[in-house]
Parts: sequence; C-alpha cells; structure tokens
Amino acid sequence: MTQVDTNLAGQGRIGKLFIRLFARSWWVYAARIFS
Repeated sequence: MTQVDTNLAGQGRIGKLFIRLFARSWWVYAARIFS
C-alpha cells in the first residue's frame, strides 16, 4: 500500500462517518432550513 492508498482509505472511513451522521440527523437540518 502506498501513502496515497492509505490517505484514500482514511478519507473513505471519514466519509462513511459523515454519511452516517448526516443520515441520522438530516431532518434536523431540514427543519432549520424550512423553519
């Protein structure tokens, strides 16, 4: 594995975390936008 592969793997893990957080609380953001 090269340094680039390691960086991409780390970004993917962080991306999944953000997606999970967003999926869990998207309705909170929607309520703020539309209120």
